[in-house]
Amino acid sequence: MQRIVKYLFIQCSLILFVLNTGYAQHSINSSAQSGAGGIIQGGTYTLNSTIGQSSPSGFLTGGTYGLTAGYISTLLSTSDVDNISPNISHTAIGSAPSNQIILIQAEITDNIGVASANIFFRRGGDASFTSLVMLPTGDIFNGAIPAATSQLTGVEYYIEAVDAVGNTARHPNQGITPISISITGEGLQKTTAQPSGNSQNAYRLISIPLAANNRTPAAVLADDLGSYDPNTWRLFSLQADQTYAEFPNSGTMDPGKAFWLIVRDAGKFIDTGPASSNLTNAPFTIPLNAGWTFIGNPFNFPIPQSKLTLGNSGTLDIRSYSGVWNNYTGSLQPFDGYAVSSNTATTLSVDPQLTAPAMNKNLVTSTAGFDWSIDIIASCQDAKDIDNKIAVNKDAEIGWDKFDKPEPPQIGKFVSVKFSHEEWEKVFKHYCVDVRPSIAEGETWDFEVETNIEDKVKISFEKVNEVPENYEVWLVDNLLKTTQNIRAKTDYEFKTSVNNKSKKLKLLVGDENFIKKEFADMQLIPNEFKLHQNFPNPFNPTTNILFSIPREEKVVLKIYNVLGKQVSTLLNEVKPAGTYLITFDGKSLASGVYFYSIEAGTFISTKKFILLK
Repeated sequence: MQRIVKYLFIQCSLILFVLNTGYAQHSINSSAQSGAGGIIQGGTYTLNSTIGQSSPSGFLTGGTYGLTAGYISTLLSTSDVDNISPNISHTAIGSAPSNQIILIQAEITDNIGVASANIFFRRGGDASFTSLVMLPTGDIFNGAIPAATSQLTGVEYYIEAVDAVGNTARHPNQGITPISISITGEGLQKTTAQPSGNSQNAYRLISIPLAANNRTPAAVLADDLGSYDPNTWRLFSLQADQTYAEFPNSGTMDPGKAFWLIVRDAGKFIDTGPASSNLTNAPFTIPLNAGWTFIGNPFNFPIPQSKLTLGNSGTLDIRSYSGVWNNYTGSLQPFDGYAVSSNTATTLSVDPQLTAPAMNKNLVTSTAGFDWSIDIIASCQDAKDIDNKIAVNKDAEIGWDKFDKPEPPQIGKFVSVKFSHEEWEKVFKHYCVDVRPSIAEGETWDFEVETNIEDKVKISFEKVNEVPENYEVWLVDNLLKTTQNIRAKTDYEFKTSVNNKSKKLKLLVGDENFIKKEFADMQLIPNEFKLHQNFPNPFNPTTNILFSIPREEKVVLKIYNVLGKQVSTLLNEVKPAGTYLITFDGKSLASGVYFYSIEAGTFISTKKFILLK
């Protein structure tokens, strides 16, 4: 068996012959082409050691010998085979300007010589590397990363060297060397204009995906939006105590932080100003409050949520805002902001190494594993709240668990649906998703609809058809003692006033016996027929009419003017026993005195109200 071993000197054109290491005799033949190799029959050579001492000519016994470039040299024994990798000495670049060639230099040495050296490079966020040969000048090797790679995503690279027999060295030994890429002037600009307007749905959470040289909001935003003026744009930060601080008290726009921004005028683009990319060789750490924290992507490329990890090993709960709050399962986008909830003060690690194994195994989506759910949507003028849900999950707890999601913070004019749970003794008292374990006879969800707008509020219930058919679904107004069969009518409305801008409600889901028992316990079945006085009165243009029936009856409710002429029919249908609220809209009528009248079986009643425009 022949064995290939390393040689010490390379200097001529003679071929290397490798001979067996046993005790057989071996002959050495000369080359017919002394400069080009080949084999010639016959000839005798003197075998010299590497230090020039003469060895016997002719035949060799008991050793391993060969001929190498320029000398007839004694080879090392098998036990002395070279396995030493090249040594790479390199000082990291650290930073470089955008769109410029980046020169990389390293000193690379090896005891038997360096065969090749390459630099492997990519932009931050890219999956694969591009390789480039480094050219030597003595022990100094040089390479140039192209300008097209020098972008504000940052640059990542490593150096690899191979010696004459295949030993490989890498710098750094693991991972990559990052380069922070800088930009001057207006910096990096967001590619889409900021949403505009004066209403609730014009707010957005924004962040800066670079490290700005001057991080004050005035330096970052004033060149894009003009000098700060609450009539044209406003900026807020969320503090640790969950209150808002408006500019100039909103703090600096550091990487990883997000802010509320509302802009009145259309066509405004946000840029960073002079800034540099954040290093991508290690996760970026964002401190989180006990409660809500507004965060941003510190890197100028999308980061999947699988690359996010909470320091307290909790379940990651991220929301985005696009005029309404949404559960968010996508990647963190540059320039956007997000809200993250945590029951304790902790950290969020953002790993920019996208090809490494996923960090976060604690993601939960808004519909993860639900047996069934009902979505609750509230709207009032331009304000809307859509991310609300009751649900059943076999893995849920009776009290708090990872499926229960807290209500996010509101700003400006808002409407909010929330389930209050002081008894859970968590940092969050109000929740937008309330999940229970599998129910038997039935379950009751108490919730509140709150707004700071004086107007009509509409509540809609969606996906009611997911609820098992043997369960009834009823809505109860705690104050008015009214009930509504949600399977029959999925919308409910009420009017707010200056002194009353919230409504406490119950959603009952259960079999017929459960519903009857709950109604009885809440004394929802009236003892007599009654038509209540409308409210408000006078009204413009809507008012509420309340009536009660102690048993199932066909109910007819009509509106008349002072001449006794019927102007509207509000109701003409069979209703089960209960108390009901009907909203009348008089926008098509002139101001004046009107009457509303009810007929329910033998019960007849009429009352007066005034439309005052």
